[in-house]
Amino acid sequence: MTPAISDRAAAGVSSGIIQLFNVTKIYRGGIAALQDVSFEIEKGDFLFVAGSSGAGKSTLLKIILGAERVTQGQLVVNGRNVTRIPPRELTRLRKETGFVFQDFKLLENRSALENVALALQIHGLPPGEVRKRAYHALRAVGLADKRDQRPLRLSGGEQQRVAIARALVNNPLILLADEPTGNLDPALSREIMDQFLEIHQRGTTLLVATHDESLPAYCGRDCIVLDKGRLVRDG
Repeated sequence: MTPAISDRAAAGVSSGIIQLFNVTKIYRGGIAALQDVSFEIEKGDFLFVAGSSGAGKSTLLKIILGAERVTQGQLVVNGRNVTRIPPRELTRLRKETGFVFQDFKLLENRSALENVALALQIHGLPPGEVRKRAYHALRAVGLADKRDQRPLRLSGGEQQRVAIARALVNNPLILLADEPTGNLDPALSREIMDQFLEIHQRGTTLLVATHDESLPAYCGRDCIVLDKGRLVRDG
């Protein structure tokens, strides 16, 4: 297990690639999705965030991605205070962060390779470079031989691996995953976790939201717990 976050903070370590300071997120109608949340993730860590449905896990990931703005508090990602940078800087920040969804969000009329390539095409890369990098990303998740298959021809685990390849194709510093095994059976869930462990070995920082309490133990990683938007267990 990695050292608990609170232990690292007590030791004076403050080099976290993701740092939240008293972060609160309130939606319209006064709904508090996050309340006074503070924690830190070191560069190269692999951390889980657990909690029941509605605990605030998805909101937390969206805030770190820059897809949602905090209502109160401070968020620092890779040395930049996300709460203070202009919207155009958020686009640059998102290039450094990959995101994996629970429901894959693959385009059914595109092949596995084309789905991965979309993440590169929006940045205006040359077609040859796009295809080469998309192929290498699929090969990294063991799906080079399925590059021409459309999503509905793939298993649930294979679809999630395509989604992981898409998230990794820009070589992000940080990978966020929101319930990536929520639609998979236990065997496929462990397969995806093995994939994340391999990604972590390459130096990528991972934050994975889950309601499955067995996954942090399977991976041997720390877990923070949210309950009704509050941090109730740190590390």
